[in-house]
Amino acid sequence: MPTAERRVCVTGASGFTGRHLVHHLAESGATVFAASAEEVEGAAEIRSVDITDRPALTQWLVDARPTHIVHLAALSHVVGEALPFYQVNTLGTEALIETAAEIVPDLAKLVIASSANVYGRAEQMPIGEDAPIRPVNHYGLSKMAAELIAMKWFDRLPIIVARPFNYTGRGQEEQFAFAKIVAAFRRRDPVITLGNLDVRRDLSDVRFVSAVYAALLDSDCASMIVNICSGVSVSIGEFIAALTKLTGHSPQITSQRQLVRSDDIYELVGDDRRLQRSIGTIAKPTLENTLRWMLEEDRP
Repeated sequence: MPTAERRVCVTGASGFTGRHLVHHLAESGATVFAASAEEVEGAAEIRSVDITDRPALTQWLVDARPTHIVHLAALSHVVGEALPFYQVNTLGTEALIETAAEIVPDLAKLVIASSANVYGRAEQMPIGEDAPIRPVNHYGLSKMAAELIAMKWFDRLPIIVARPFNYTGRGQEEQFAFAKIVAAFRRRDPVITLGNLDVRRDLSDVRFVSAVYAALLDSDCASMIVNICSGVSVSIGEFIAALTKLTGHSPQITSQRQLVRSDDIYELVGDDRRLQRSIGTIAKPTLENTLRWMLEEDRP
């Protein structure tokens, strides 16, 4: 389908990923309908839609007449009370799928954002999509349940379940470790207090992740699960060293026990071969490029 004919509904459009994705889609010529309570640059229409509210979802899809949907709305923290995770991440996903099936039976693609957290503590690295899923917290469990619901619809809707690994970029909240570290370097804080300093993460740039979502919308793939990852891990120490080299700033790094989660996963690295087979190669910003971009976030 030509880009100009794409009408894309994006849930969670005012979130970190959503804002970048809406911008990317709009720049490519798509008409974007954003589910958001806030302004989102690039959206043709913005509407506050609670994904657990089926009448509201129905009216949104009736009015937007989407050709494609990207479902990003979720509670993305890994700690918190259990019930909201399942209400939003699991039942909200089910509500969207069932409403889309009823209102948009000729939908070209529905991309659902899950999470690499469903893998839990994997025994082998890198982690492929066929690895066992063993989530260790309610966030991961709620995403696993949402995946199982989505899989029930694989024979009826063109669904792709995406499992993004860690990524960062401009606009990410400081509750996420990599964004917190960059912000501290940007302010030149003398001390940075973190939790577990020994973790390694497959880390991508949100601009790459947005490009992947857009490519998945246009792909011929459906009824599949795919990792969104770089295939390369970076440690907290390596990340800090790269920032020190770029900025000349060398803060004291401390660890506090209360910031270390008991269910923390020490290493998480994805296998990106299925992704490459599905959409080809998409250029990935280097870590240095990502860090320079984030360090300049406050500049005009």
